[in-house]
Amino acid sequence: MLRGSFYKRIQASFLVFILVPVMAVSVVSYQVTKSTLMEKIRLTNQSVLDLMAKDITKLIDDLSYTTHYFARDASVRRQLVSFADTKGIEDYSAYRRYMEIQGIFESIAMKSLNKDIRMYLANPHGFIIPYMDIPGGTGSGIEEMRHDYEALRPKISLTASDGLQWLGSVRGAADAPGSPGYYYIARVVTGESPEQRELAALMVGISAAYFESLFEPFREGAFALFASDGARVAGSAALPYTAEEAAGDEVRNETILPKGGWKLVYQTPKHSITGEITQAFFWSALFIFLFSGLFLLLSVFLAKRLHLPVKRLQALAKQYGQGNRKLRYQPSGIDEIEELGGAVNGMLDDIDKLIAGIEEEQHQKRVLELQALYAQIRPHFLLNTLNSVRCSLVLEGDRRHGGQIESLMSLLRAYMKAGELATLRSECQLLRHYTDIMEMRSDRQIGLEIMLPPELEEFPMPMLALQPLIENAVVHGLSDREEGARIEVEVRRDADRVEILIRDNGAGAPQARLDELNRLLGAGGADETAAYERVGLYNVLQRLRLTFGEGAAMKLSPGPVEGLEVLLRLPDSAGLGAGPAGRTGEERQGRLPTAG
Repeated sequence: MLRGSFYKRIQASFLVFILVPVMAVSVVSYQVTKSTLMEKIRLTNQSVLDLMAKDITKLIDDLSYTTHYFARDASVRRQLVSFADTKGIEDYSAYRRYMEIQGIFESIAMKSLNKDIRMYLANPHGFIIPYMDIPGGTGSGIEEMRHDYEALRPKISLTASDGLQWLGSVRGAADAPGSPGYYYIARVVTGESPEQRELAALMVGISAAYFESLFEPFREGAFALFASDGARVAGSAALPYTAEEAAGDEVRNETILPKGGWKLVYQTPKHSITGEITQAFFWSALFIFLFSGLFLLLSVFLAKRLHLPVKRLQALAKQYGQGNRKLRYQPSGIDEIEELGGAVNGMLDDIDKLIAGIEEEQHQKRVLELQALYAQIRPHFLLNTLNSVRCSLVLEGDRRHGGQIESLMSLLRAYMKAGELATLRSECQLLRHYTDIMEMRSDRQIGLEIMLPPELEEFPMPMLALQPLIENAVVHGLSDREEGARIEVEVRRDADRVEILIRDNGAGAPQARLDELNRLLGAGGADETAAYERVGLYNVLQRLRLTFGEGAAMKLSPGPVEGLEVLLRLPDSAGLGAGPAGRTGEERQGRLPTAG
């Protein structure tokens, strides 16, 4: 896709940079909203549990107060002494005690009890005195109370008479199968005698209907109340006691009641909480995909229409590259592509002009090459003529002028081969020929002393590389010296370098001038506005660097007494030192750049 046409890459960019971020933001938003909602539901459920726990705790506090009154009030305990031995209502006095104890119930328990509470006294003989019935309540039924008491009697501890005893749930004979029935709390009332014998057990039963009435207003989720031993007191039988046993897709809240150690659990299915959010996200994603698909179809249609001018330009470039140079783009509008087409037409016209110019230049170069070929005959003609004159002079005994003509011929031959590689020996010989000619021209003696060790005679050197330095010394340094003009050329080896020192006894140059020249030579660039000698020095250094590399260097300094010294340092590496030693002149025809 990314290697396809332009409009396909636009569509791919849309998918990558628009659709993908939108979907990513939607997914992140959905997850954040879902997490936030789950946390809010969890906090809400916890608040509900706390309110329920507060209501249940208040009820237990009221019942604790009622039972505490029976256990601690001395007058009540005195009335229960005779009740402890009662097996039934056999006479009027027993009936009167029965009614008096019920009166005690009415005085202390009216605010605490409701229709879902069952409270009664049971003595050791199983005789029961119930709290009077509440209209519409479920606290009636002596037989049911006796049934519950007989079932719970083994759990009652006579020694724990100071506090409440949590006995657990018991299902009465009339209760539906599977129903928890009543959860009982008991307090044993003992006498004041030293043996503290049992007078009665105050039984308080809380119906499961009471807890169900607390749970009923909340339709979402399920509630359950468990005793401290894990037995279910009320609520849904599907809820486990521990969170580890619960399903992973449920929101579970728990709270422990401070009295009795009861655990109140509220569990809500996650799908009931996040169902609407998930459905909304699904429809949003569906709409995004539908609109994205419509956009892609529309973009294909529009992009193809927009791409037609680009294809025309592409076809134009291809045909022009194949040689059809008369073809041009035909604009059909005023948009940016059409303006680009006009610019392409102008560029093609310029290319045609450039090609025509190049063809004309190539034609002229061929003409110049032919002229250069013809011109090669002229130097040979001149050399042959000079050689004839030299021979005539020698035959006539004029060896001085014959030698000067021979020096001139040597220089001419060197100029014809200025791009070739020579040796230090041949270069030094050319220097002698040059000084001979300059002596003839200036009519004065120029002493040239060359110190070239035999082992360095075959050291390679670009032809005519040293001649410009000797020329500078003769033309500029020794121009005002009529007598005693002298030039020394010393070649020596210094470790892995070959040094060539050219020294004259001329006028020299100021130190500031030498510093400027050394700086320019070290920078490696020639100033177009510099004097002639500076350009000549730079050309010599440039030729040496083209031959020996960037290791070649040149330095100018004052002579020890007078004049000027030019020191050349050439690296003796890359096989250059032994290259020309055993080769003939024809084998050393490697071309070098000529001096500028």
